[in-house]
Amino acid sequence: MEKESPTIAQHDIYSVAYCAYKGIMVTLTKQDRRVIFHLPDNPDTYQLLAEFNNNPKLPLLDYIAYLRKLRAQMINLRG
Repeated sequence: MEKESPTIAQHDIYSVAYCAYKGIMVTLTKQDRRVIFHLPDNPDTYQLLAEFNNNPKLPLLDYIAYLRKLRAQMINLRG
């Protein structure tokens, strides 16, 4: 049996979209009516979250594409 790797639960879709844009694998789970985003618990994830909080410069259309993809996955999971 495979042991699950630890994850960080996040509720902020904008920071999660930034992590997904930078290549971090995001998983989604449903709790009641809410969707929780899970990111791997590793130093790269923490570095990207800190980077996002420092207002990075990035191609806006690329970031929005990841944001839309996450929103679609979230709505699909709720449905």
